[in-house]
Amino acid sequence: MSDPAAVRGQDHCLPRVYPVVDHLAAWREQCVGYSYAATMRFLTLLAALLALLSAPAFARPESAVVPLDNGAGRTVPVTLVKPEGRVKGVLFFSHGALSSPAKYAALTEKWAEAGYFVVAPLHGDSTDWTGTKPQQAEQLPWRLADMALVRAWLPMLAGRFGLRLGRAPLYATGHSFGALIAILWNDSALRSVIAISPPGPLPGLPMPPEDKPLLVVTGTKDSFPMIAPKWQDHLTAYNQAKGPSLAYVGTDADHYFGGIYGRPELPGPKAEAAFADLVPLTLAFLKSPRKAARFKPKAGTLEARGF
Repeated sequence: MSDPAAVRGQDHCLPRVYPVVDHLAAWREQCVGYSYAATMRFLTLLAALLALLSAPAFARPESAVVPLDNGAGRTVPVTLVKPEGRVKGVLFFSHGALSSPAKYAALTEKWAEAGYFVVAPLHGDSTDWTGTKPQQAEQLPWRLADMALVRAWLPMLAGRFGLRLGRAPLYATGHSFGALIAILWNDSALRSVIAISPPGPLPGLPMPPEDKPLLVVTGTKDSFPMIAPKWQDHLTAYNQAKGPSLAYVGTDADHYFGGIYGRPELPGPKAEAAFADLVPLTLAFLKSPRKAARFKPKAGTLEARGF
């Protein structure tokens, strides 16, 4: 009968005697280790996927609508878009005729994401306006009064989000009829003006030259009855400007950039390439008009004068 101790002493010889058994054991240990590692990787990926699905797909800047009493029997709803991070400036925005601030979210939210506080009153000529409508001759003075109103209440509006503006610069911006308002608005505190598709020469309403830095935006398909029968008519403000001015013309962009802003219900096609120029160009202009003059558009042309 074999001595158990002697057999135990020969354990080190087993791999040589039974090589197949030894390889199977090693393979089993590797498989167990591999299965554990694979399982952990799978669980990690699953947790990350669940976290991604539970989070908002696209976190949009916070916004609010604040009613302001103008003291003359009108309550003006004002859309506010909260800036992300440090406040770099305040953009007063005037929407196009019949439109509303909500229909420009694709643009105003991009500005807010870059750190700008957007303040946009709803004008009485909007289809969203529920009060008494202004007569045609009243539309321009009503709009200018709306801009003066939000300017006067700016500290209170900023407090809605707990913002401290300090010496944050102020800018006037607008589209179409709103672009005319941005140009006509006479406020010495405004640093510069962004006019998107401003009207051409209007009978009885000469376009006053703007002495502040001015950025005019239009497109090669931006013809519009009455205010600009030819897209080149939108450049009137640029051609008449006293101060430094820029003119961007987006290739194949129409009055609403294919429905990206102003009229999002339009079927398109959307001028995505030109819009991809518009956003960084406006941000560059807000930061430094002179440096923005060196902007290299990819889907349009840019002219500069007065620098």
